[in-house]
Amino acid sequence: MKLADEGRDNSFGPEDAMSHYYETPLFNEIDLAFIMRIAGQDFQRLVGYFGDDGARGITAIEAAHASGDAVALVDPAHKLKSEARQLGARRLGDIAAEIERTARRCIEQQVQPGTIDQEIALLRVCFAQTLAILCEQAPRRPSKPARAALAHTTPAGRMRLFGRRAAP
Repeated sequence: MKLADEGRDNSFGPEDAMSHYYETPLFNEIDLAFIMRIAGQDFQRLVGYFGDDGARGITAIEAAHASGDAVALVDPAHKLKSEARQLGARRLGDIAAEIERTARRCIEQQVQPGTIDQEIALLRVCFAQTLAILCEQAPRRPSKPARAALAHTTPAGRMRLFGRRAAP
């Protein structure tokens, strides 16, 4: 399994203030191997769900951050953190956890979330790296929203995804 950063384009380098995130591996190989084993053939579908949900979640996180809405940051960050960690995506889970933790603290202190700019900037890049590796582990063509996430773009329009109804 190739789960390290070798050969991957990192828009942020280890010399940045975000270097502590680069000390965290992209994946916990044991967790990923475990979910692949117990999910079996359904692993491909899980990766598809993760790609679709993650792309929507990151868009929601970016919009909430841009508007300074700490309350709107909590749910998508929590969901992304949980889904990432279930798939063994440690770095993405840690970034999402920091966004969630900061948003909750901002709500408690009744201030706007201004200290997570770097995490927000890193989130989409890390998601794309994570999704690329997961797609390599579950080889099949990713869904249109997942392909859009891999291309660092936001999916447009509503469509039926993997048998689920699109959000209203």
